Amino acid sequence: MKVSIGIDWSENKHDNCFMHESGEVPPVLQIQHTISGFRELDQARQSLGVEAQDVVVGLETAHNLLVDHLWDQGYTPIYILPPRAVQSAHGWFPQSGAKDDPWDGRLIADILRTDQRRHNSWKPDHSLTLS
Repeated sequence: MKVSIGIDWSENKHDNCFMHESGEVPPVLQIQHTISGFRELDQARQSLGVEAQDVVVGLETAHNLLVDHLWDQGYTPIYILPPRAVQSAHGWFPQSGAKDDPWDGRLIADILRTDQRRHNSWKPDHSLTLS
């Protein structure tokens, strides 16, 4: 069973939405931007009976420790969605115009569930290209 995880990233916390292929959504999980928070995300995935390699992850930035953690734990593929792509998808579902981080996590998961083929998966920089 494939599961999409949409992550609405911020500096201090992340709202994570797990979405099954059918569109079913278990409760949204909010974690802190800490190693223990990242472990909570892993534990939530494990509680669903899903292996890291059976998860498709999406978020709006590649420049943070969470992405490094996910990659190190075997979450592949990881998709970095342009913020404009997520913002333009807000019109797909009726909702108030207010910013809603859990909703954005759900939207990112649904984008991957339905339109993954339209996006390129992320790969870490090779050590030779890092400065």
